[in-house]
Amino acid sequence: MIIVTAAATLMLGVAAGLCLFRIYRGPSALDRILAIDVLLVVLIAGVALESLSQHHETNLPLIMILTIISYIGGVSITRLLSRDSDAQTPESDGAN
Repeated sequence: MIIVTAAATLMLGVAAGLCLFRIYRGPSALDRILAIDVLLVVLIAGVALESLSQHHETNLPLIMILTIISYIGGVSITRLLSRDSDAQTPESDGAN
């Protein structure tokens, strides 16, 4: 169990590092937003892994709150980007 926990921790650390690199590097705002969302999922997985390795469930409310924040953030960014893309595309006049 210790080897599996160490391997999972290492993989989560690498994933977090790659997300931080993408947040720093860019190139677009959408890449940064997606990296922040993935970083939040990695954080949730890290908290769940710590809770699993310590054999306690006291972190469950924290996991639930982070999940709700991640969901609301993802939905709001999607709505914002869809509204922006609708404003940028020209309206068709119905003639094909």
